Amino acid sequence: MTFRSVPPLISVALALAASGCVQGPVSGSAPVDTVVSIGVIAAGGLVPQSSGPVKLKFIGSSAGPGEALAHRFATPPTLDGDAGEWAGWPATEVALAPAGQAVGLTPSGWYCRWRTHHSQVIDPTTGTPYCPTPCAPDAPPATAAEGSAGCSAPLPPFDHGVATVKVRAAFDDRELYLLLQWNAPVKHDVHQPWSWDGVAWHSDRGRTEDAAYLSFAIGDSVPSHATRGCATACHVASAPTLVIPPTPAPTPWPPPGYLASFSCRTSATGERLDAWAWRAASTAPYGLADDLHIDTTGPAGDRCHAADGLTCSRACTAKDGVGQFVYPCSRGTSVANLTGGLPGLPFAMATGTGVGDYALNPPYLFRQLVDPEPGWDPRYLAYPPPPPVGTLPVPLTSPTGAGPFALPGFVLHRPSPHRDDVRAGARWTNGTWTLELARRRMTNDPDDAQFRSRRGGGIGGLGGSGAYSTVSSSIFVPRCATTACHSGGPPPSSGVPVSLDPGAGWSQLVSVPSVQAPRHLVEPGHPENSYLVNKLRGTQTSVGGYGDRMPPPAAGEPLTEEEILSIETWIGSGAPND
Repeated sequence: MTFRSVPPLISVALALAASGCVQGPVSGSAPVDTVVSIGVIAAGGLVPQSSGPVKLKFIGSSAGPGEALAHRFATPPTLDGDAGEWAGWPATEVALAPAGQAVGLTPSGWYCRWRTHHSQVIDPTTGTPYCPTPCAPDAPPATAAEGSAGCSAPLPPFDHGVATVKVRAAFDDRELYLLLQWNAPVKHDVHQPWSWDGVAWHSDRGRTEDAAYLSFAIGDSVPSHATRGCATACHVASAPTLVIPPTPAPTPWPPPGYLASFSCRTSATGERLDAWAWRAASTAPYGLADDLHIDTTGPAGDRCHAADGLTCSRACTAKDGVGQFVYPCSRGTSVANLTGGLPGLPFAMATGTGVGDYALNPPYLFRQLVDPEPGWDPRYLAYPPPPPVGTLPVPLTSPTGAGPFALPGFVLHRPSPHRDDVRAGARWTNGTWTLELARRRMTNDPDDAQFRSRRGGGIGGLGGSGAYSTVSSSIFVPRCATTACHSGGPPPSSGVPVSLDPGAGWSQLVSVPSVQAPRHLVEPGHPENSYLVNKLRGTQTSVGGYGDRMPPPAAGEPLTEEEILSIETWIGSGAPND
């Protein structure tokens, strides 16, 4: 896919104004500049080719090296992998480096460490280590093929050929948008499928899906992310090239510290990254990227907490009831199609020992009667019809009829709340992936980076001033401190003793526990944890609260997005009483 040339400035302005879809960078409610790091997997890779830090610049007229100038959408784009709505905005071409190179390894050093890793880790489909022997440091492999000799799964390639990614950024009052484009001569949208050879099932561990990963620092917790990008969380270079277990081997083996070298993780307690993972096979069918976070233990899905209420808990509960009401909990868009025990088998082979409600036969499982979307490859429908409603399915020991047969390497299901925050649309055309991503600028999830409004420049002088006096005089007093609502001492309405009269509101909001939900009305520095924001946005039930959205319907229209963003910015700046 090619980029259109940029017309002269006047023509661009006229065209965009006429369309009503986009406009140039403006300061009104624009987010504070932030840094993202981007990784891409293609050509059967396992570890992403990654960028250094990319600054998303929300104010100004030009972008410098390593910067992407964001524009404002007047109308939200359709997330379908079509770059047409972004036409006229120049892309920033960002270099991607192989993961090994980013941490100072040569190809042979990379393959040596991964060969040793594969010799220590059991392949769940065979019950034996991925590789029979570790690397010999005095004769390290020069290529992935050489390093993979005798292994049940290939070593991740040092370089899988994606040299650059083109980045465009945009925003509106509610959302942050990103568009990424990268070369992928062959589309890989199948991940580790199973095949039946007439005798047994086999998992193709070397066949992996194309993917894109983005990382943002959560607050100021990872200063090195601004200078090194996601390489700050890669520790493969520190892994030893040879690990031989002592006799007798301790349990567990290998040592946890060794395995940690092969996980993306932060280096120090308190360091946390927000990570978005789009995958062509396992998240794309739902129009999502998996919303994750990374800390010293590695990556993990964003979580439901007790304050999120029963809806969140039930969404990450197995359908047989296992795990319900256990917090924190998290459920992604897929689960590996692999039974417990060694060697593992696809769930179709289970005899009641599978995972939760997935120990079912292929028609029930892969015709997506659990979640009736999306459709599967026709080969997955080659089994007999599903059993009648109310009939327990019978596990099959092998396919019947003419082959070849295949099963996907995972089962899809809807993710739990917080893991579905990042929406996505992608399209592969003529050797290029185009990926659009969108997420709310402010969320109520502590595992998310927050894209706060900058100070000053908002509509009517509100946007991001960070001043309580402005918020009070422009919003609280005229919209909320009425005789029927939050005025007087105490206010007469609804049993919520909060007066927003001038001079009274700050002390009745800041660090004051809510009587409706287990959180403060205003948590300084954390609008995502402030019940006031939940009430203004109508999300109070998601955190265990109740009642109407504020202002209530009888009092007129809800606050505008700009007004809510102004309140969020004041809270995010520490909720000062100025």
